[in-house]
Amino acid sequence: MGRLKGRKIIITGATGGLGQSVAKKFDAEGAELILIGRKTKSLEDLDDCLSKNALLIPLDLKNTEGIYEMAASIGKRFGYIDGLLGLAATLGSLTPLTHLTPALWQQVLQTNLHANWHLLRALEPLLLKSTGGRICFATDLPEETAYWGAYATSKSGLNTMIKAYSKEMEHSKIKVNLINPGPLRTNLRAQAFPGEDPSKIASPDTVTDMFVEAMAS
Repeated sequence: MGRLKGRKIIITGATGGLGQSVAKKFDAEGAELILIGRKTKSLEDLDDCLSKNALLIPLDLKNTEGIYEMAASIGKRFGYIDGLLGLAATLGSLTPLTHLTPALWQQVLQTNLHANWHLLRALEPLLLKSTGGRICFATDLPEETAYWGAYATSKSGLNTMIKAYSKEMEHSKIKVNLINPGPLRTNLRAQAFPGEDPSKIASPDTVTDMFVEAMAS
């Protein structure tokens, strides 16, 4: 225990199934958490489960201006952060590609891809002030499967973007990673596979260690 002691770490998607499990694990490992989620009540409920109070930031990542305001606020309060863990994701709709509405297409791309680019731009200066900045995004390996067009496009873009960024940061103090935790028992998974038996799917609690390792100094 204590592998993240004193490290200031932002978690997006903190109130999702994986986000809650990781937040509790990071708390147990001594991290100072900055939790981002869309719903204030869900953030407060999660905070009640932690050993010490986290900084709670209700924010919809589709709000680009809000991302930069959040970064500026954190910069004024702390001066730096040690880690960014991106767990926010949306499935959208499993629909033929040309049947998607432009609004839904934009929503999926904004949440899963564009928002993460804005997070990198906004938070990189604060991460460079850490003695060992860490960035990690949860992802999967989307296949060229019918009806998954928006989600697969967004995740493929995220994978390519983060791999390129990792190479760009090779000679800096920031280490950048992608983690594919595999199928997990989350609401997003249930939305994608409503007929699946959740008891046969791994709990998010089983994969939290890999995220601790990615965020440790």
